[in-house]
Amino acid sequence: MTLQIRRPEKRRRPEPLAPIVKTLEKSFGRVPPPRKRSEALGELIETVLSQHTTDRNSSAAWKSLRSRFRNWDDVVRAGPKRVARAIRMGGLPNQKSRAIISILRELRQRFGAYTLKPLAALPTPQATEFLMSLHGVGPKTAAVTLAFGFGRDVFPVDTHIHRVANRLGVVVTKNPEQTYSALEGRIPRGRSFSFHLHLLELGKRLCRPRAPRCPECPLLGLCQYGSAQTP
Repeated sequence: MTLQIRRPEKRRRPEPLAPIVKTLEKSFGRVPPPRKRSEALGELIETVLSQHTTDRNSSAAWKSLRSRFRNWDDVVRAGPKRVARAIRMGGLPNQKSRAIISILRELRQRFGAYTLKPLAALPTPQATEFLMSLHGVGPKTAAVTLAFGFGRDVFPVDTHIHRVANRLGVVVTKNPEQTYSALEGRIPRGRSFSFHLHLLELGKRLCRPRAPRCPECPLLGLCQYGSAQTP
């Protein structure tokens, strides 16, 4: 893939999410975008480790990986089996170890180093496209890397956010990937990170898969599912 700047970012349409964003910020406070991480590649690898597991397990796998190997070159030299043993507590160790090593090799081949720094010069759509060309990187992993690693105004979607967005009625989708595409360009500019964290917390604490606590939700009056469930 040739890295070329070729198209502007999509314009954002504030409807109908602006009232939802404002209500959440009024209830929980606005969260400023994160500072750019000094090593965006670390954010990418850590996010790969977080796939299909809990925060606690992925954190343990990340700490184990960094303690076992001094640098990224050591990870590549170790090979999939040794890396898999180091990250086994994070789940799917064989799959993730192969993805991590493939990503590192690809970056070294393209950029001559284990780095994502060249992406800083690209517009968000093209940076996303490049990340998703890497083995094991989907829309959520790419968006998390850009948001936390580069401070970009993007909106990562996981299973919690997918569930909440569908219950609110702002999308009608079957999986997080479809939800990501459906919400792209619709979140008020500069609010993606705050909105992401608020919906994530809402999905974990209140809008749970089973027995959601609708009466306690600040979005009850804006939610199709909650309005139907609450007398």
